[in-house]
Amino acid sequence: MLFVSIGGFFFVDTAAQPLGSPEQGGGGTRVAVVEGVEIELLPGWQEAERFTDPPGVRLTRGIGSLDAFAIDFAGTPDALFESYFVEALEPQSSQLQRPVTVEPLSIEGASAVRGPYTGSFGDLGPVEGEVTALVTPEGTGVVFDGWAHQGLYAQIAEEVRVMVEGVGLG
Repeated sequence: MLFVSIGGFFFVDTAAQPLGSPEQGGGGTRVAVVEGVEIELLPGWQEAERFTDPPGVRLTRGIGSLDAFAIDFAGTPDALFESYFVEALEPQSSQLQRPVTVEPLSIEGASAVRGPYTGSFGDLGPVEGEVTALVTPEGTGVVFDGWAHQGLYAQIAEEVRVMVEGVGLG
């Protein structure tokens, strides 16, 4: 369907390319997810990897990461959120716990939904995170997956939300 294999550390596509020496995030640095979708890095965050299928980027701050992907998508944010869980997270995890309901929000005028998850992901072990899915009026679906080892996500959750909610579209 829409995700062949998506989701940062869940990526099975070998097209992920480590960046040689990523610039340290210092606030104000903008990183493109794809053309027309940019994230402003908070201090301490840096670009760590680029993904090509689907196109995206991994940002990290040591204890956790934020993966962002963009695709052409004609559905709703709820449908994009559901697709990400069904096609990316569930096949890669055991003991996945996902939200029963999602939180609706608006980001830069685009409809979005957000919800938490926990699960065990192979060699990484227990992970917790939060997925935000948005669809722009132009038909770009963007998935943000902020994650860390279980017990550590709370330390970066607010920063992830600030970067996601401050995304530049257009």
